[in-house]
Amino acid sequence: MYRRFIQASSLGLLAGLWPSSAWANPAVFISEEVGFDNAASRSQTDRLDDSWRTEAMQAGAIAFEQSQIPNGPNNEAIAPSRYPLLTTASGVTVEISLQDVTVADVINSDSTGTVASGSPRLSSSSTLQGDAPRPASFYDNSSQPRFWSESTGSSISRNAVLFDFSEPVTAFGAWFGDVETRTDGNGLPAVVRLLDANGDRIGADIVVATSTSDQSQCGSSSLRFPDSSDSFRGCGNRTTRWIGFVDPEAQVKQMLVIVGDDDFGDTGDREHLSIIGATLATKPGSPNLLLVKRITAINDRRYSDLIDGHSDVASTADDYVPAPEDEADNASGWPSGYLRGRIRGLQAAPGDVVEYTIYFLSNGAVAADQVLLCDYIPADTRFVRVAFNFASEPVANGLSGADRGIVLSQEDATVSLTNSADGDRGYYFAPGVDPANTFVKIDCEGDGNAVNRNSNGAIVVDVGNLPSARVSNNSSSAYGFVRFRVQVR
Repeated sequence: MYRRFIQASSLGLLAGLWPSSAWANPAVFISEEVGFDNAASRSQTDRLDDSWRTEAMQAGAIAFEQSQIPNGPNNEAIAPSRYPLLTTASGVTVEISLQDVTVADVINSDSTGTVASGSPRLSSSSTLQGDAPRPASFYDNSSQPRFWSESTGSSISRNAVLFDFSEPVTAFGAWFGDVETRTDGNGLPAVVRLLDANGDRIGADIVVATSTSDQSQCGSSSLRFPDSSDSFRGCGNRTTRWIGFVDPEAQVKQMLVIVGDDDFGDTGDREHLSIIGATLATKPGSPNLLLVKRITAINDRRYSDLIDGHSDVASTADDYVPAPEDEADNASGWPSGYLRGRIRGLQAAPGDVVEYTIYFLSNGAVAADQVLLCDYIPADTRFVRVAFNFASEPVANGLSGADRGIVLSQEDATVSLTNSADGDRGYYFAPGVDPANTFVKIDCEGDGNAVNRNSNGAIVVDVGNLPSARVSNNSSSAYGFVRFRVQVR
């Protein structure tokens, strides 16, 4: 007799939520500049985000939530890191940080610089930084919202603003005042950098263009207009523009905007910027289902260990789970002490009966509806059809007297299910029988073709509709488990 190592493998374990298509680069929106502080300019500034909003709606956005910093002390100093701009109704947060960006940071495509030592301020003045116009919707002499502003600068690095989202988002933008940029080689262009949840840059840096056709007019060293250069509006100086992005694939976790310099030969080390009206476009929420598989018994010995899966250990370790599945057991929403069982490191001999438990948790932005959980029977084992024939769990609608090999626990009730299509929610499919013959769109292998090889048998449980633990007051309905047993050959 020999013994075989077994593990709670997640191969073939799927639950009706399939991966999306390949990613594409987001579209970056940089509007034209608007200068002068008058009613016409403010109205024009207000419309700079129109094309961004149109594109966001085409990408599926259904709502726009906007930051309005309440009126308060003028030029109030705040911490440079992670000032909270916005929290959406669904709980997504937007934070802003003032960053110092060196030449090395610009070259390093994944860098966002370092948090600045200076203090940005919340200003209530009638114009943005550098006399740039406010949008009309943020202009009211008596109670106008304040704007975030940086006016101290650095003598050794460029200033930048870093927007950090609590989760990747579809579309975001803001009005920027006095973001200088020059692209003729005689100054320095401002740039926009987008990064994903891993901190990797998405696509290339985007240069912020200028609406000024003759850039020799720009900056304090203008050769053509030396007497009026300080008041020239262009190359970002004393103007407002909209900067944002739209990404249907929702890859973007951070947006970095690095200020440039319109002055002839300067490096941007003393240039400033300001923002107002940070806006996040929200799409209908997506469901999400987490699955955690454990070995909960071998023969009569039960395993009730609480083991946290890790990907940063040897693949032979008892707690090894490949990334990103290793994070599933750490998600909020699981009841304390719920995820019991072993991951790997156990041995079983031919004839031994192994019990697997698959824990599930709905934790998306919306409910997960019509959930089907499919799992293949491991190789070198056979499904135990009669595993729960004499269990204390009651039969749920199945044919009286039929074999029961599956357990479903949900909403504080645990029931045993029959193996056949007879009215309850459990199904066993013998080797070679495709579950898609019964459930047309089920894709047990997650390869997108809805053809399931099923070489050694499969179970399917119709879990039904699950509210999200993130948004539901009835969190006990958002989680549960499925259990079955196999015998080692």
